[in-house]
Amino acid sequence: MTGSVLVTGGAGFIGAYVCKRLLTDGWHVVVYDANPVGNVLTMLMPETIDHPRVALESGAITDGERLTRLCIEN
Repeated sequence: MTGSVLVTGGAGFIGAYVCKRLLTDGWHVVVYDANPVGNVLTMLMPETIDHPRVALESGAITDGERLTRLCIEN
């Protein structure tokens, strides 16, 4: 598989495992979380901080404009 996936809450417990699986399957992952670094994701996969197929984005799930913009850009 190829393409991009936006994972809201991607640095939390469930989201981190979803991101790990998506990366294993070849996807580009946009992690959208209030705290995308220093969470479960970076404990599970520390390489995500500099991974070429990972974009870490900080923001609130209630920010609809930002989410829409990320979807358009990715």
